[in-house]
Amino acid sequence: MADTVNGIITVNLVEADYKEQFSKKLKEVTKTISLKGFRPGKVPPTLVEKMYGKSILADTLNELLDKSVNDFVKEQNIDTVSNPVPEANEADFTAKDFEFKFKIGVIPTFELPELTSFSVPTYKPMVNKARIEEVITMLGKQYGTTTNPEIIEKGDFLFGILKNADGTFSKDTGFSTDTLLGDSINNFVGKTIGDAIEIDVQTAFTHEQMHRVTMTKHGEDVELTGTMTFTLEKINRTAVSEMNEEFFEKVFPGDGITTEEAFNTKIEDLLNESAVSDQNYYTNISAKKELAESISFELPIDFIKENLLRVKDNATEEEKAKNLELFLKGMKENIILSKIAKKYEVNVEMNEVMGYTREMIKEQFRQYGMANIEDDMLEDYVKRYLADKKDNNLSNMYERTFEAKVSQLIQDKVQPVVSEVPMDEFKEKIQALQAELNS
Repeated sequence: MADTVNGIITVNLVEADYKEQFSKKLKEVTKTISLKGFRPGKVPPTLVEKMYGKSILADTLNELLDKSVNDFVKEQNIDTVSNPVPEANEADFTAKDFEFKFKIGVIPTFELPELTSFSVPTYKPMVNKARIEEVITMLGKQYGTTTNPEIIEKGDFLFGILKNADGTFSKDTGFSTDTLLGDSINNFVGKTIGDAIEIDVQTAFTHEQMHRVTMTKHGEDVELTGTMTFTLEKINRTAVSEMNEEFFEKVFPGDGITTEEAFNTKIEDLLNESAVSDQNYYTNISAKKELAESISFELPIDFIKENLLRVKDNATEEEKAKNLELFLKGMKENIILSKIAKKYEVNVEMNEVMGYTREMIKEQFRQYGMANIEDDMLEDYVKRYLADKKDNNLSNMYERTFEAKVSQLIQDKVQPVVSEVPMDEFKEKIQALQAELNS
């Protein structure tokens, strides 16, 4: 080991280690080679070796190296931050014996505290008359008549292209101005179709909403720092629906709600459930912060900087330092979550991945005013989304489901210290906590 967390694995291979496997590969290749003057599969092995021996030997050595290194890491019970990385060297394939070196970044052992011992400060948004009226207005817009104006007003749903400054990130996306936090709304109101609007996604949205808008998975968001540009392409504005039985049935089909009083009571009940969910969300973030601050261990910074951290060529030293700090924060959280998952034997089944994906897609449909999508259509969307290999959707959703499951376990075990606050103040608390984590 170069030190306790940055190490080198040296693998020495002599001819006896690879000779049998090389000969076997040579025979397999010989059977497939066709050369002018020879019948298929009848090219002399000595000629095949002369022509293709170096590449066959390279394949043979790579297979042996992968197995040797992986077996060594497993046998020695070494916990690494990533797969070992081979040192660049030019192998002399005319030699009989070889030496290869692999760099590794090691996660040191550390004690995981009992989760039940953590008192975690958290907040719960209060459900009051103003909040109920706000939600009813939102539902009235959701089920009202939609128009497409040219100028943004508060409450509009926006569609456009989100890009970063250097053009390495670009997404077609959409979001409601009601989801914008703090003063971010001021950058949008009054803007018109075609305008390029500056936005900092890290501070303009809650963490979860930011992932929906940018369509990134957890861990990728550390690269989305600074000001981005949202080019406005379309505005959806919905006029508020009248408070009548037709509206009640659209919002709660089959519930038989016929009066405004019963409708308001239903909304209040759902808001109370949502308040618990919002509290749990804050508890989850707060608990992870408390865990990260209470657990101390060294990370293989040299290995990370050289092999894992992607840094733009034109980045300043300050930007490089900031990127490294955020990367290390994210890695530390992932290591702690993995340790918790291992201790409590957290596993994810395919039906759980599908369930998580289903809820994500339902939420997206709700944002577009389609709250009552049919089950068959929803299941078709889920299957097609997970089958899309271009963006590694299945792998990404597995990771998000796993993270959600570990987060739920943490949330269930820590001891929350709850304070009730108005919704506006709750949003400010969330924004402040996220800003602290990203600073």
